Amino acid sequence: RSLNRSSALHFAQRLHGRQLAGPALTEAGVREIDVLVTGVEGSLWVGEQFAADLSRLFPGLYVVPLSSNLVLGLLQDGAGYMEPLQGRFNKATFRLAPGAVCLAISQSGTTYPTVWATRLLHRDPRCHVFAMSGHMDTVLRETLSRGQGQQQRQALQQHQQQPSIFTSMVGVRPAEASTVATVAMQHTLSHLLLECVAYAVDLKTPEDGLECPYTAQDVSDMQQVLESLLYSVEKSCGVDFRGAATPSVVHEELVKTGACWAHHVTEAYVATMLAALYVYLTVTFGLPPVSTVFDWSHISPPVPSWVPHLLDAHIYVFIGVAICVAHRLLTGRRLWTRFSSRSVVVVDSCTMNAKLIVAYLTKLRSLSSRLTTFSVFGQNGTDSFVHEMTHLTTSDTLIAMGLPDCRIASLASTQSAMLMSLQQAKFIKKGSAGIEAVTLGQNPWFDERLVSQHIALPTCARPAFVSQNLLSTSLTSADATCPPGLAITVYEHLCHTALKVSRATSSGTLPHLLGAPRLDLSLARHNGDIVGHVVMKPMMDAKAVITVPAESVDGSSVPQEPEMAPPSERGLDWEEQEAQREHMRALPLIEEYLGQEFLHTVFEAWRRQRSRAMGTVWNASRHTWLMPSKKMEGMQQVLESQRVLEYFYESRVGATERLVGFMVLFHRMVSSASRVPYLGFAMDRTESRLRIASTPAPVPMRG
Repeated sequence: RSLNRSSALHFAQRLHGRQLAGPALTEAGVREIDVLVTGVEGSLWVGEQFAADLSRLFPGLYVVPLSSNLVLGLLQDGAGYMEPLQGRFNKATFRLAPGAVCLAISQSGTTYPTVWATRLLHRDPRCHVFAMSGHMDTVLRETLSRGQGQQQRQALQQHQQQPSIFTSMVGVRPAEASTVATVAMQHTLSHLLLECVAYAVDLKTPEDGLECPYTAQDVSDMQQVLESLLYSVEKSCGVDFRGAATPSVVHEELVKTGACWAHHVTEAYVATMLAALYVYLTVTFGLPPVSTVFDWSHISPPVPSWVPHLLDAHIYVFIGVAICVAHRLLTGRRLWTRFSSRSVVVVDSCTMNAKLIVAYLTKLRSLSSRLTTFSVFGQNGTDSFVHEMTHLTTSDTLIAMGLPDCRIASLASTQSAMLMSLQQAKFIKKGSAGIEAVTLGQNPWFDERLVSQHIALPTCARPAFVSQNLLSTSLTSADATCPPGLAITVYEHLCHTALKVSRATSSGTLPHLLGAPRLDLSLARHNGDIVGHVVMKPMMDAKAVITVPAESVDGSSVPQEPEMAPPSERGLDWEEQEAQREHMRALPLIEEYLGQEFLHTVFEAWRRQRSRAMGTVWNASRHTWLMPSKKMEGMQQVLESQRVLEYFYESRVGATERLVGFMVLFHRMVSSASRVPYLGFAMDRTESRLRIASTPAPVPMRG
């Protein structure tokens, strides 16, 4: 067993013990913190995502991510100490529960506030402190291993038996712009989450009183999801895990897009240098082009003698603009955008990605000159991007947006919201005067009117989700591309229809649908029924059977069903009326995508979910599923049962894939600017060197 595995088991044990103890309250009624995750900058942002996922997996725990500077200020008392004035915690409300689990994260292991906050937390005998860094030989590890006195020596012996140190195994990384260390720490924390879920499943007993909705199959699914990250990262980086070059279309597209955006960065440099060369040559040798042509032609011009000099003056004034336009024409970019430095805006549905890429970009270009610099901003596209930045969407703005995969049911609305925010930023300006956008995501679909380039990340190694299978059976394209609006419509119709079917057959059986024909939506447009012409046949035993009649069968050979009139909207409440109108509007859009296998997948997923949760019985002789009638909530429950796994994929794998893709793209963009003659710079260094010599910190440690 490795050190990380042993530490993860110890972490899961302490977490389980904190769950068994239940919520802890102070005398004032303030809930005490169960799990504290602390760090600064990139380590804190990765820790915040870990805390969010831990809270989602174990909602009974009170998990708090907090900056090490704030923790350091909150743990010190007396004159001269700082109390944070922002945030929800102060010295009266910051309380750790007995047996609280604390995780300190530092990529270098020497970050001043994190090390001292860990030391103060380690002095509290009620807390179980864990630390994560890039390697073992760090000050942070020494902090947890240090013992003084008999009590501390006993704690040290216990620590040796139950290790509390995690390492991402990236070693010492001297570059200021963190790439490998960040991704490795994110993935290490993903496996820590997996270990916590596996431990909870192994110890799940009726006696502990804890509600653990996970099973061994969920642990296996999460493991497969995490293992799919390697393939995507290899394709994005263009090398395998051994370092051998691997040809990849995704890597080529990322590098190509980065090279295109590099022309935006170097445009001012190229225009300045070529204009300066033109001025030096023409002035030094006394050969202004227009005046020289008139002098050498020996022809009396039909204009005054000062006109050639005026034209030369115009050339001197506007030579930079002319060179910029020519440069844009040669590099295939828009011609009439602002002649100024560019602003790069990083937008993602995962706030961690936006913050990490902003920090990465600012450090890459921190030593650049005025002619090769650019501004960097970042925000979450589902929250503050529209409110804070859309008024700045001019033609000198480059937006890099990371999109989740709408083919997964839980993420369809998120991608739709992201594209809505991008659309608002795009069409504030008319014509070609607006922003230039590049999107990156797992879904191959994109809108050509909205973005100039879309890079689709590979998903062939990703396990197929139930919702993705349900959607793919209704799509005709080979790669199952799907806009988010269509995905949302299909999922809504799916849940709506399954709910109606479940109500109609609450005491009945479901048919064997292996011979179902292609669905005919035209017969169901009056009520928006996506399943098609479903005929309800009453039976003698008060049960109902759902059948789908074949289109090729002659109508005289089957019993004719009484024609049902379309329901009147007056008999429905306003919500049902609006839902009915929405179904009728959306049906023509999805009719061409629905096929024979749609019903098969729907009821197969339904059957699996029901048998897993309720013990559904398959009657082979009657080709029916015997389902209990009291808990048939329909396909909505099938999709909701996958929500935790889908969110786990998005936050731990999908977001990480986009993070790596953005790093490759922006590294290529800045590398061109860093190699220009005379004004080149080292893009792995900054003036502050905080990540290496991390002594500077705003909060002091006294005493």
